[in-house]
Amino acid sequence: MNEVEEDEVGLSNDELEKLQGILENYLRGKTYDDNSSPQLINDILEDVMLALHNYNKPYKYITNLMLSQRMGTSLSNYTASYWDKQYDSVYHIFYPKDKSFTTGGKDRHLIFGLLTISCISYSTIDSKIN
Repeated sequence: MNEVEEDEVGLSNDELEKLQGILENYLRGKTYDDNSSPQLINDILEDVMLALHNYNKPYKYITNLMLSQRMGTSLSNYTASYWDKQYDSVYHIFYPKDKSFTTGGKDRHLIFGLLTISCISYSTIDSKIN
């Protein structure tokens, strides 16, 4: 499977929602802790990679997860890549999903997560090799 079919390009909304659910399941009710963050990040990314693999799409994936204490400060994240704009893509998934820092009281999320997924198509790689 070297060519990307039109219906396989990128990740569907349902697939992105499943990945959002992985973040929700791990981070809901958690507070940020420097000591446990490396293992938490590893566990989340293992589940994300398993889900991506199960989508059975013709992509190589690069994942990155950043966790921080939610303090209401700003965050800038930039991704620069050279790739095939027709088939390759990048996604940013946030926890909490609404990215709103205004929720107060006991429902306030005390941890912030940014999951970045880069999808690089096999067809792009094959065309550069051949």
